[in-house]
Amino acid sequence: TGVDVRLPLNIDFDGWMAWEAGCYLSVEQSCRRKLESLVDKIVGLPQGSRKCDHLSLYRSRKYPWHEFCAAVKMIKVETNNQDWGSVEGVSIRLKI
Repeated sequence: TGVDVRLPLNIDFDGWMAWEAGCYLSVEQSCRRKLESLVDKIVGLPQGSRKCDHLSLYRSRKYPWHEFCAAVKMIKVETNNQDWGSVEGVSIRLKI
């Protein structure tokens, strides 16, 4: 991506991802590019998608699906007008 980025890195969020499978905060676009630039520097990763677009907060784990989806919807509706803030990224964890 041509962006020189180093850790720690401030990561901003801009709302919920539109996925029903859980509560995932969307990483702001400029922060996505910075994170992807960092990942691109790691040698030996398998080819394929290298999206750095969300933070998983709440995912279904053996919970009845219909109840889980209702809870996710309620969380998103009740928190829709929030200032999402940011976190400081101090390390990279890979899920391959």
